[in-house]
This record gives sequence, structure tokens and C-alpha cells, in this order.
Amino acid sequence: METSLIQKIKNLGFKKILALIILASLDLFIVSLPYYMKSAIPNFYKYMHVDESVLLSCSAIIGWVTIITQLPGGWLADKFSNKKLLMIGVALTFFMSVWFALLIIFGHQIQGSALLQYQYYIIFFVWGISTTPFFWSPLWRLVSQQTSKEEQGLAFAVQGSFVGIIGFVFTGIVAFIVITLIDGKSIEQSSLFVGLYMLLFSVCLFILFFGLVFYVKEYRKEQEDKESFKKILRLLSNWKVWMLSIFLLGMYSFQSTFTYYLNQLLSNTIREALGIPIAVLTILFAVRIYFLRLFVGGLLMKLGDKFKSFILLLIIVTSLGLILTLIFVFMPGFFNNSYVNYSRGLLWFMFITMNILFMIIITCSWIMVTLRFAQQAEITTPKNSYGSMTAILSLIGFSSDAWMSQIGSSITSIYKVEVTDSLHNIGRFTDFNVGDYATDPIAYQIIIIIGCAVALIGILAGLSVYISETKLNKKYNIKFYRWRDVQN
Repeated sequence: METSLIQKIKNLGFKKILALIILASLDLFIVSLPYYMKSAIPNFYKYMHVDESVLLSCSAIIGWVTIITQLPGGWLADKFSNKKLLMIGVALTFFMSVWFALLIIFGHQIQGSALLQYQYYIIFFVWGISTTPFFWSPLWRLVSQQTSKEEQGLAFAVQGSFVGIIGFVFTGIVAFIVITLIDGKSIEQSSLFVGLYMLLFSVCLFILFFGLVFYVKEYRKEQEDKESFKKILRLLSNWKVWMLSIFLLGMYSFQSTFTYYLNQLLSNTIREALGIPIAVLTILFAVRIYFLRLFVGGLLMKLGDKFKSFILLLIIVTSLGLILTLIFVFMPGFFNNSYVNYSRGLLWFMFITMNILFMIIITCSWIMVTLRFAQQAEITTPKNSYGSMTAILSLIGFSSDAWMSQIGSSITSIYKVEVTDSLHNIGRFTDFNVGDYATDPIAYQIIIIIGCAVALIGILAGLSVYISETKLNKKYNIKFYRWRDVQN
């Protein structure tokens, strides 16, 4: 089986593998700053010199921009050169990343002012544009073009694996070094190191821009489809498209909601009570997010295309992740912060157990991420509609970046706690200074429970499509669910 896997990768050819590496790197560096960095470094908002509610409002802004631009992005991906669209997205993200880094380095000079907040709002607004119509649909369409319909799972898995390798280095090893260096330093000194780290991402984007220009090939058809808007309307009239979009919304809870809030819950409860350095959670984040993505990518390269139905596989994986998340969320206490009364031995047991659960949950999440767009081959769609279909799925599927972040911002604003000496004495909020305001972990539990409800609704939506497709395929004696051509 190993030889067969190696041969499959070799069959792609050096040029296509290089193209997938470049696309994987762009996936990492473009998405990391707006979406992942707040999870890589616990309490990241401190280095931005703002409250957590401001950071979550920034996430809401990028989410609303995504909703507004998702369908136009799909239309652009079907009508214009995806490579050129991607070049625009990379350029915009680069300029905003430099601005973002400079605010982190020098923002303490205007801390507490509306000017600082509004600059972050502008950056995240532009990031919403650069990562959606000029990035998301074009990226996945270019990835899908690298292989035949029988090897779509291989293409997505190879791309995902390289994201894992590169991500582990940059948001694991490098971030661990940065967090270790800032341990015990003032917020101004810490922000300098974090800001320089953000500039490193900008430099990588600058280099990758030229890699995209010279080494990524686009396979365009001689005649472009002139009826993209009509095609979108036909897709919107298909109830299965809506159900798969809701299913994607449920799966996306793991990536958008759980990745951040489970980490915040763990960091500000059990880790804090044990006095474990934040750098430990940063390296664990890299293992969860990128090493596990590499593992999942390798696993799916071997097994992905052998599954008769990706939808069924995703339903099973999402259900498992949901159960484990519900166990995780109540381990520090049932909305009462009872962890402060746990013995040290019990705290260590909780820390180890919660991290094991977290690893499994994120493994499930990466299976969802890798295959979430491949599932569209299991329903009937118009010719040359891959970009539009991806945009429609993403419109609903990723909408929680907007409204869930807004909910999170409101809840964290309500559950604010002023840090006092008495709280420090019982091991709470030790990462904050006396007089600072921190978020009560109960807020994270409430938000996670809301995310679990969304995930459950998504599972039921995906199940409805699978049952319908099973009946249809049984009627025509079809056993392989992805029998349709992927028109990309």
C-alpha cells in the first residue's frame, strides 16, 4: 500500500506537486493571520493592545464581508482567471499583514483609543475581501484542477499534508520560540517579538506571490461559461445544495468556534491553575492544527478515494467530534469554575485528558476540512459550476465567522472579570495583572455549547442528503457515490 501511495504521488509529476506546495503555502499564510493566530497564541488580544471583545468583533467583520462577497467570488472564479484572482488576493493580504504587524509593534502608544480599534477593523475588512472573492474559490478550483476526478481525494490530501508540514514549522516551532522569548517580558517588549513574527508571514507571502506567478499553472477551457449567474440560480434551487451548505456550517464549528474557544477554555482554567507556560499550549496548538493535518492528509491519501461516500464519512466523523467536545467543555466544571477546588493530581489528569480529547477532536476537524468540498461530487450540479458551488457552500458554511463571532463578542463582554489579588491567590487569571479585565471561562463554555447545537443541525442536514442519494443510487444500482464528473 505504501508503494502504491508513493507511486500515486509520483504520477502527479514534479510540476503539479510543486504547484500544490505553493497553493498549500498560500493557504497557510493567507488564512493564518485572520483566522488561526488568535488560537496559536492564547490571549492573543493582549498583544494587539485591545480587549477580547474587539478581537472577536474583528472576526465578525471578516465574517460578514465573507458572506457578502462569497457568491460574487464564486462567479468571479467561474468567469475569470483563478490565478489572477489569487494574485490580487495575495497582494492585498500582504499589505494588510504588514500594517497588522506594525500595529502590534507600536499600538501600545495609542492603546485604549478608538483609532487603534478602527485600524484593526479596516485590516480585517480588507482581509475579508482578500481571503474570499480573491482567494477561497480560486484556490480550491486550482487545487481541483491538478488531478482527474478519480484522484480528487489525493489532490486535496496532498495539499492538506503540505499545509501541515509548513504550518507545524511556522506556527509551531517558530511560534514556540517567540512565546518562550517573551515569557516574563513587558507587554511592549512582548508585542515587539510578536509583531516581528507577523512580519515573517508577510515576507513569506511576498516570496509566494512570485511562486504563484511563475510555477502554478491554470488549466482554463477555451470557451468560458457565459451563464454563471443563471448557474448559481439553478444551484440555489437544489435543496441538496442547501443541506450540504448547512452540513458544512456544522462541520465549520470545529474549525472556527471550537479551535479557538476550547483552547481559551483550557488555557484559562486547567493550564492556568497548574502554572504551565503558555508556550506549551502553543506547541500543542501546532501539533493539533498542522501535524495532525499532515497525519490526516497521509491517511486520506491512502484511504480517502476508497470510501464510497464522503458524505457518510463526514457524518460519522462530525458526530464523533461533537460527542468528545461535549465531554471536554464540562471538565473544568458545570458553568461554575469548580476546577479551582480540584486537587493538583486531578488537575494534571484533567489537563492530559482534555489534550487527548482535543487532539481527537481536531483530527476529526481536519478530515472535515480536507474533504468538505469533495462531497459536492455526490450530487448533480450544472457543468462548469465548481467555483459557484464552492461559493454557495462557503456562503452558508462559513457564515458563522460573522454571527458566531458577534455572539462571542457579546458574551465575552458580559462575562468580564476584574482581576484582583484574591483571584490570583486561588490561581485564577495569573496571566493578567491586578486591575486588568479578563474573560470568565464560563463565557467560553456557553459559546461552545451554542457551537455544538450548530454542529448537530449540520449533521442532520448531511444525513438527509446521504439518505436521498442512497435511495437514488440504489434505484439505478450505483454503488460508488462520486460517479459524476467534476466540472472544474
